[in-house]
Amino acid sequence: MLTEEGNLRNIKTLEDTCQSIRKLLDELFQEREKRIMNNQAIEDIPDDILTTSSLLTMDLKQINRTLYIDNKNIKQVTQDEKAKMDKLNLELKNLDYERLHLKKEIEKCSQLKTTYQNIDMIPLEEFLEVAPESLKNSDNPHRQMINRLSFEFEERKRLSKTEKGLIEDKKKINEKLIKQKEKLNQIDDQLEQLIKNSFTLQESLKLPQTFVRKQNEISLLLPEPLFILYKQAIGYQEAYENRITVEILGDPSMISSFMQKEKSKKNGSNSNINSHASPISSVHSSPVLGPKKKHNRHSSNTNSSNTTSKNNSLYKIFPLRIQIKLNNINIIFSYLSELNIVTVVPVLEKKFKSVSSLSFLSCLFKNDTGEISPNPANALLLINKNDKKSFAFQPDKEYGYAYSWAQIVCGLDFAPIINYQKNIVFDDNDIDDPQKLMKYPCFSEIIDLIDERINSIQALEYQIKELSDGKFIVDTNINVKELPVKLLYLKMNDYNNFDAVISVNDGLSIRADLNIPNSYPDSIINFKLLKYNIKLTNEDSSEKINEDDSMMDVDDENDPISIQLKAIEDKLNNVEELKKFLENENRRNIEPKYLISYQLCFLLNELSALH
Repeated sequence: MLTEEGNLRNIKTLEDTCQSIRKLLDELFQEREKRIMNNQAIEDIPDDILTTSSLLTMDLKQINRTLYIDNKNIKQVTQDEKAKMDKLNLELKNLDYERLHLKKEIEKCSQLKTTYQNIDMIPLEEFLEVAPESLKNSDNPHRQMINRLSFEFEERKRLSKTEKGLIEDKKKINEKLIKQKEKLNQIDDQLEQLIKNSFTLQESLKLPQTFVRKQNEISLLLPEPLFILYKQAIGYQEAYENRITVEILGDPSMISSFMQKEKSKKNGSNSNINSHASPISSVHSSPVLGPKKKHNRHSSNTNSSNTTSKNNSLYKIFPLRIQIKLNNINIIFSYLSELNIVTVVPVLEKKFKSVSSLSFLSCLFKNDTGEISPNPANALLLINKNDKKSFAFQPDKEYGYAYSWAQIVCGLDFAPIINYQKNIVFDDNDIDDPQKLMKYPCFSEIIDLIDERINSIQALEYQIKELSDGKFIVDTNINVKELPVKLLYLKMNDYNNFDAVISVNDGLSIRADLNIPNSYPDSIINFKLLKYNIKLTNEDSSEKINEDDSMMDVDDENDPISIQLKAIEDKLNNVEELKKFLENENRRNIEPKYLISYQLCFLLNELSALH
């Protein structure tokens, strides 16, 4: 601070001296101008000016020296202060570096993965309950972790000793088991020999133990869908006291050759570059069309035969089948390996006159006729890649119908193409509920539906027999005997189709064609009414009507009687009209065995109003 004040004073003195020199120079310049004006010599300078200038020059040098010394002192002080500042900055940088280093070390320590972190230790709550007081009384988390590790170490040493003891006990027990297994193996050999010797006795006593064992062994060779069905059927058979019987059909020795053919076919299709990802082997392209028609026709026939053979190759049935017997019907389930579907063939021991055996199980569920493959992938198969002819499933008496319910009970999960809802006609329950419509059937439900179908068809045939004899077995408010109409004739033409002849009071004869749907009795019977040209009376017996009479021509459909018959036919085939009639008869919930009788009763009641 003193140095700054001295510098200021020196600067002020320097300014005063410079101002004095400037005045002196001005006087000297004026003196020179005068001498020039007076033509006097200018070399001589007055002594007083020289003296004053000399004094001022000495002051100027003194001030300059003083300023130089002060400037040097200031630089030294500044340099000293700068050195102190640099030292402080260096210390600050060192502290920052040390701080960052410590921070990184702390982060490394926090992120460090140690062995104890991977140790499966007991939970802290359990540790605080089980550990000694000397280990669990600690508020420091670090100390607490060390205590837990120590406790874990001691526990593991104790458990290790226990484990060694248990291993030794296990070895001793295993040695005993080996000896017991050897004894059991000897007993097994003796039992097998005993079973072989008892075959004759089992056959004479009709004991199924050996048969069931063989069937269970063969079941391991079944494909997965049939194996699932077999397990369900066996469980149902045991649960319901042999209500059904289950048997595996086929020769197990044929499976190896069947699988070898399948394997060779797959290998062949993989080696072909142009083969498609489908069960069908590649179709050879037809030869180049030439000028000769005969050659073209021959190649076309060749392609046609190839297409037929490839179409037939899709219907390969697995050598083993499953037969389920219920009442008087044998249901045979087969697996088509190429199409990955299960087909069903019903075989009736006692054939029905009214229903075909092949279509006996048709429409157990709504629209499930079994005539369409339930596997959506089959629709993408190409029989002939040249004309892109697609595959269409065709039921046959050998491999049967591909019912959708059969795929469900066999574990084949395809996108449903039908609603698994029974064909309910006489029930007012709401069937529009999606949960009800998509309720998949179980095995027991299928057996119940088949049993109901058998009972319904038996009841239908009994009704037809009684009606053919002119007997109405229903309890109705209408006195059928007093009606002016009479059922004269009822005979089956073919499966599901019947002819009936009814006489009216004025001698008019009516022929009714009856068609029984596959979903009977869940659907009503369809009637078609026609007028005969012949004249019959109520006294005429059905014996006078020949089979050819049932096919006679009818009158013109435009006459009044035909128009009235058409109106009656529409009423008879309308469910709502039939319901109204049943309500009048106090029979809203009709039983299946009365369905055809009530429809005929409804028909006779309507025909009695004809004039």
